[in-house]
Amino acid sequence: MSLRIEHPGLLSTLQDRGRRGLRYLGIPQAGIGCEPWMRFANALLQQPHTSAVIETFEGGLSVSALTPQRLSIVGDVDAQVTRANGTVESINGWRTLCLLSGERLSIKRTGRYRCAVIGVKDLNVSAHFGSVATFAKAGLGGLNGSALSAGDELPVHGSAVLGSEPDAVIDPYLFPGEALGTTQVTLKAVPGPQDDAFTDDALNRFFSHPYRITQDIDRMGARLDGPTLTHRSEAHRDIVSDALLPGSVQVPGVGTPIVMLADANTAGGYPKIATVVSADVALLSVCRPGTTVRFERVGTDAARAHTLAIEQAVDTHSKKVSAMIHTDLDSAQLMSLNLIGGVTNALDPI
Repeated sequence: MSLRIEHPGLLSTLQDRGRRGLRYLGIPQAGIGCEPWMRFANALLQQPHTSAVIETFEGGLSVSALTPQRLSIVGDVDAQVTRANGTVESINGWRTLCLLSGERLSIKRTGRYRCAVIGVKDLNVSAHFGSVATFAKAGLGGLNGSALSAGDELPVHGSAVLGSEPDAVIDPYLFPGEALGTTQVTLKAVPGPQDDAFTDDALNRFFSHPYRITQDIDRMGARLDGPTLTHRSEAHRDIVSDALLPGSVQVPGVGTPIVMLADANTAGGYPKIATVVSADVALLSVCRPGTTVRFERVGTDAARAHTLAIEQAVDTHSKKVSAMIHTDLDSAQLMSLNLIGGVTNALDPI
């Protein structure tokens, strides 16, 4: 029982919540960039929200079913399903679908976001250090410690039973820091831990001016373009390497910030002007290059409250899965519904 990767697209990997509590050993967390999306993908399939998923960037991923498989798609995707009879269906995200043996799902584009998440019902992949998350630089997780490749087969516990449950949908989720139809996001961030390495003007500039995500963004971090941030002195441009984590905002000597993401190193030697609240790192991870980013200064209490509020919102949204209502009825389906009764012949006498 398996799903075959026909074409991996751009950096498609297996991910879950990552390796927690091992940074002191030099093992990065890795894991899914946008955990809420992983939770929605699994909620659609009615399986534990920590189950591993496929994270894929841009377009190009194509998978085929060797046995009937139930999948979910989360994100603003433009996708196609090639059925066994050769017909091609266009589908969007935030839903489930079932593939018969030999049928194929192809992700064409990921729309307003740079990535998408594909859930797989009952995916059965061995964990490394307690996680399936792929961290390619260390050869950890996934199928063989690397991104998915053409020909890879993802094992599952069993095959989907067609007709056992209807396709499901969930409304798109909008993060508090984003506005639909715009390319601007707001991220809450706590100053420090090395904010004293920067001038007062630099710290105020960071929290009051917009930045733009450059093309230099990957699973490790996002380099931003905007006002230069000045260190207090040459000596403040580097520090003795200390702890680094997703959300850390490093500022190297050139003065442009880098926000660390899921694959962040465990330690770094650039001073950190701020730390993005963990709940908002997920939003940054799905943003496209060119997106405008503003940082809102908050304290630790507000950061904690914000994180708890998003956790509650995501949990509530995860429970809003509903059966899909098909609107593409054909004549045969309409006839089978017996919608019309009491029809008379217009030529019959009254």
